[in-house]
Amino acid sequence: MMNEYISFLQKLFPAIDPYTAQQAKNAVKEFARYGEKTPFFTEPLDKDFQQGDIFSKVPFVYVDRNGQVQLAEVGGMLLTNSCDATRNELLQFAAVTPLESYSANPRNIVAVTSNINYQYLYFPDTKLHDSFVNLGLITSISRESFEGYVAAGKSERKVSLNLTGYFLFITKLTVFFMRPEDREVLISRDCGTAS
Repeated sequence: MMNEYISFLQKLFPAIDPYTAQQAKNAVKEFARYGEKTPFFTEPLDKDFQQGDIFSKVPFVYVDRNGQVQLAEVGGMLLTNSCDATRNELLQFAAVTPLESYSANPRNIVAVTSNINYQYLYFPDTKLHDSFVNLGLITSISRESFEGYVAAGKSERKVSLNLTGYFLFITKLTVFFMRPEDREVLISRDCGTAS
């Protein structure tokens, strides 16, 4: 029974084969060609939060390299799917980071703005050209608490994604979180399978 289940999972996951993953990576590179010619954002779509909405302030709790719990209020992008954002108890956000505070090294900035580093999502749009989304820095917040936070004026929904922005977002999210492990890791996982 266990072997059949593992065989089923190996066929099902990763849902993206390496060829498709490479195509997604190439698609991300294509978005960089647009520069500031193509808008990626629109005004907020309606009163409900939408996946990809960018907020001016989101409280992020994280543990630093010294083991200390830190709280930072920075911009944030809603990762939670739109329909879940209206009913789930928790909302997930990725941090929006200013380019100037990320690195002084021009090569690092180019890696972000060309979208070749899949952890970082850069929109070459005039509304957010000086910042990027860090998919590696995520926090969860009570939906009701965050709705109150926005209603109290502590945060503002700045923009929503248009269709082009949404496709760039979903491509980067998929490549970052769903790309297959390298061959050695997959082989080592297979060796640990019980019969």
